[in-house]
Amino acid sequence: MLVFVLDAASRMNARITQAGLASAVPEWPVIFLTEDTGKQLNKELSAYHDAFFMTIHAGDRFDATFFDELNEQLLRVPDNCAGLFIHPIPKESNSPAQRGKAPAVWRTAAVKQGGTDCFSGKDRLPFESYVMYEKWIQLSGTWEWQHMYSEKWIPCASKPPSWKRSDEEWTLAEPILRCKSLVRHDTIDPLISVVISTYNNAIYLPWAIRSVCAQSNANWELLIVDDGSTDHTREVLRSLEKDSRIRFIENESNQGKAGCLNQALHQIRSGWLLELDADDWLTPDCLELLITHVSMTSSDTALLYGNYYEWYERGTHQLIFSGVRNMPRVFDKQQFLAMGLPLAPRLYRVDALKQIGGWSQKDPSQGRLYEDFEMITRLSKGFPFSHIPRPLYHRRLRRSSITHQNYAQFSNWREWIEKQ
Repeated sequence: MLVFVLDAASRMNARITQAGLASAVPEWPVIFLTEDTGKQLNKELSAYHDAFFMTIHAGDRFDATFFDELNEQLLRVPDNCAGLFIHPIPKESNSPAQRGKAPAVWRTAAVKQGGTDCFSGKDRLPFESYVMYEKWIQLSGTWEWQHMYSEKWIPCASKPPSWKRSDEEWTLAEPILRCKSLVRHDTIDPLISVVISTYNNAIYLPWAIRSVCAQSNANWELLIVDDGSTDHTREVLRSLEKDSRIRFIENESNQGKAGCLNQALHQIRSGWLLELDADDWLTPDCLELLITHVSMTSSDTALLYGNYYEWYERGTHQLIFSGVRNMPRVFDKQQFLAMGLPLAPRLYRVDALKQIGGWSQKDPSQGRLYEDFEMITRLSKGFPFSHIPRPLYHRRLRRSSITHQNYAQFSNWREWIEKQ
């Protein structure tokens, strides 16, 4: 049986597990996975055809007779079973969160039933530690699972790094991981139009789209404007499940953020436009709560905004949860410009956007920077705003973003907008 050792970047932990495997099952081939777990798994499994394979974590230790127990258990696994999870005694450790961390034996045919891309790579899943858990969810709808409890397996005792807030990360990521989008092919009159303008964000885009598909209220449309991307964005878009609610605009050359939003403004079919950055994502209840709040606001309200979760991206694309950003309950233009923090989410009333001529491209950056600040500042002159005191959005802060790279220009831009 082929064995994959996960989280093998720690050499000490990898050596512990390697020594145990070499002693107990020297005939089993072992592959150590250090980064982009899903991509490496897919590559190795493409030419693998044995009935089962195993995943364990670096640092796990095994009693010499553990694999005898395991082989006996596998003889009793029925054909409709996708595999089995191994848990230490006591049995209280069998929780959903632990299933992504426990050793597992996977039926190769079950894992491969969806094609060669069996597991999500880091371009589709920002939380790499949940790759195995996600696959368990996908298979659980059509396959059964068995569980093996053994005192002869001793899980790795290493602690997560100090920067990792595991409990908060799990609470916020798990609802989207668990959700299976319902594909709709009927013609609808959407209540909200979600708009994503993207330029060379192929590695982030799938998770943003997935957060829309995971919404508790399904009466939406999604319009994605690819602003002349030169990476594999178009390949990502064409690989999506067919859904009549999702449409694309593909620009041959880069138009800038404001230009893309204006394109979308004239093609959406609802009365409200929700802007979603390609590297951010929505909470699963975002649209439902926004729709509820719309019904309670005055008819001339032009913008609804809420609070948001903030994540810092490390150089390896790992995300660090840094807490909740609470936005001012009452909007104040001067405070907004002085603070220099965006409002998110931003739900605009389409009629109000059209009344003021959409997004401007007459600023110093021609609508490529701070277009949200410019739009919000202009809207605030003639329309009321409404705040929802709930975090409804996840905002990713990354050094490679256009906004971060040009942050030094914000003070000059602010002086320009104040003169206007």
